[in-house]
Amino acid sequence: MTIAANDTKVWIRAPGGQIWQLTAGTRLQEMAMRWNSVVRNRERWDGDGEEEVLAMGARQDLTALGFNQDLFAAVIESGMGEIGIRWREEKLDWEARIMPWEFVIALATRSERRRKGGRLLTIWRYLQVGARDGATAWNGESDTMLFIDAVPVPLRSHLNFRIDQQLLASASGIDPVPVRNPTIDQLQQQVANYHPEILHLAAVEGYEAIELLRQPLPFLPPPNGLCFAQGEAGMETVSNERIAATFAYGSPRLVTLGSQSSTRLAALTVAIGGACAAVGFQDDIDRESMRFFYSEFYRQWRDRRHTPHAALIQTRVMLRAKGIELHGAGLVLWSDRSLIDMDPALIQDEAAAKQSGLGLSGLGSDFGSGSGRMAGLRGSANPPVVEVDCEPLPRLNYSLLHNDRDLFKCFALVSPGDGAVAGVCVRVVLSAGGQDVAWKAQLTLTEVITDLRSKVRVPVVSALGRIKESVRSTLLVEVEVGGKLIHQSTHPVQLLAGDEWTDDDQDRQWLPSFVLPRDPAVTRIVDQAQRALCTLADDPDASFDGYQGLGIRAGDDPGIAVDLQAQALWAALTWDIGLAYVNPPPTYTAAAQRVRSPSAVLEERRGTCIDLALLLAACWERIGLRPVILLLKGHALPGYWRSEAAWDAFRRGDYANTTAESSNATVTGQVPMATAGWMVREHDEVVNLIRAQALWPVEATRIAKRSGFADAVHAGMDALRLPADFDCLIDISVAREKGVLPLP
Repeated sequence: MTIAANDTKVWIRAPGGQIWQLTAGTRLQEMAMRWNSVVRNRERWDGDGEEEVLAMGARQDLTALGFNQDLFAAVIESGMGEIGIRWREEKLDWEARIMPWEFVIALATRSERRRKGGRLLTIWRYLQVGARDGATAWNGESDTMLFIDAVPVPLRSHLNFRIDQQLLASASGIDPVPVRNPTIDQLQQQVANYHPEILHLAAVEGYEAIELLRQPLPFLPPPNGLCFAQGEAGMETVSNERIAATFAYGSPRLVTLGSQSSTRLAALTVAIGGACAAVGFQDDIDRESMRFFYSEFYRQWRDRRHTPHAALIQTRVMLRAKGIELHGAGLVLWSDRSLIDMDPALIQDEAAAKQSGLGLSGLGSDFGSGSGRMAGLRGSANPPVVEVDCEPLPRLNYSLLHNDRDLFKCFALVSPGDGAVAGVCVRVVLSAGGQDVAWKAQLTLTEVITDLRSKVRVPVVSALGRIKESVRSTLLVEVEVGGKLIHQSTHPVQLLAGDEWTDDDQDRQWLPSFVLPRDPAVTRIVDQAQRALCTLADDPDASFDGYQGLGIRAGDDPGIAVDLQAQALWAALTWDIGLAYVNPPPTYTAAAQRVRSPSAVLEERRGTCIDLALLLAACWERIGLRPVILLLKGHALPGYWRSEAAWDAFRRGDYANTTAESSNATVTGQVPMATAGWMVREHDEVVNLIRAQALWPVEATRIAKRSGFADAVHAGMDALRLPADFDCLIDISVAREKGVLPLP
């Protein structure tokens, strides 16, 4: 198919040949930036009822681009659609390539598909690459696969892709050629030597490397690309363009990318890397979920005549049948040819399976050749091979266990062979303050990968809360199959004191548990602030009513009603109670700090910056405001949302955050490292919110200086001037919605 009659750069097709041309340009650029923000921040809103609002916005945006009712009906009825994009050069038409089409179209059609029995919808992308368009045939067996384990030496202790290689070999039926820790030049030579039909790249992108190493990397600005070896023990980031050009030395039929936020590299792999098809991800994806996806995808690729879209469709059917959702991660398939009408008989079979909603038991002969896992139990007479991949968190504290969180970075049982594995016993024992707490389970492994991270839980015993100083302890892991011990390992862990919080990438996210709105001291502060509130509002009936604004004359700015409540609490702490600043209490854990409760702060009449920030946040949360904590290098300050509407927009990520810096970052493929859904790492996003007067930061240490509230707000703004000083924003209300509760 060629579209040359006009300058249309984007189109969509459903089965049957009809083409709907879509409007590109400035409008699509704005939408692409905004919807990327929604996808990137999906953990803020996912599952909390905001989808209906976003679905209405998605429908309106797609309609503005050229979707009509006939098009919506066509993709819903067929369960598939193909976005077409003309390739000219990297700097042109970027908005069409970064737009999360799969997510937005699925969201816009969700209600209709639910009314039709919960139909799946699979979207893929056709990149029209000039004269090369579809030149290489799909026919022929794939017998050469390169598995590129590009994790360089400095990251080897953090990531290991050995199990990934085993899973892909089992699923594809091909024994891959491993290429481990190559430099980019060495990879180019290997690709040229082997000319592989299939190439899988397991790699780490720049921001993920920062998170793993927990320190800045000198070679990263800008972190546009993936980490490769440099020399024998070093590493460097290599641009997406350079990596794609390396693939061109082999022009593989299929390239799959095992890295975060890889859709841009996937597009370049087709455009300049000579690949017929490439698979990547729109945003971050959990490593275990990635394993699930590629293990199933390669099984379907093998069984469905190496047709990528048919493999993708059936993979999504299987993942749904197994209860595995990759919501928002954005599975992106790029192809150098239109696939919408290729192998129609095969697609019809797949579509019928999709629309029927069949699970594993109803998929019939499609899974009779061993691609399914329920063909029969494997008995102990021929002991199955079960790999154990586990790494516990190095530190555990009371807040993590209190919030029902995982004890392990990774804990998976991997069984690549056919058939289920019965008689699996897993035992985990944590030595906690002189008392052992255990988790035990009897399992039958019915999947290639059984992820146990969210399953392993130990009781929150009182001994953990009574720990006064950090102690070294152990975590024991034992796995038996058919009564035979196949794995036993003892891991050192550090148990932190109950009032100890660690400001690092592992534990920073649990800070909301130390915001204690029900502490008796908070009630006392609110009572003492009532007189100040009536005085500031010039209203004897004024009350702390959060965002309702009842009894307070707000004037033209409704946020003033909220400001007066925050200011009244400030006045009580500054003048009625009076607090002093003090250095943190001693701690013996790196990056850790002992945190005072509100009662302790009032009893001692002093607090650190983090103590005072948590105290103000607790007071604001108690009266119905939505507080945040802003973490800077060596400092912390609280803030609050000035309206419910501003917080709702933040939670959805449904606003234009398109400064020159953020636009350039998205276009060039730079994305911030993954964080919990209640955390924000983008400095420019926070600054934009303050400029829009949606959020006020407050310098809490000004309490000790008896400063006025307005001065404290201005000091908070001044503290956020330098991006290099900013660490993150933690939204307390979003954390509460996601189950991060105050400590008892």
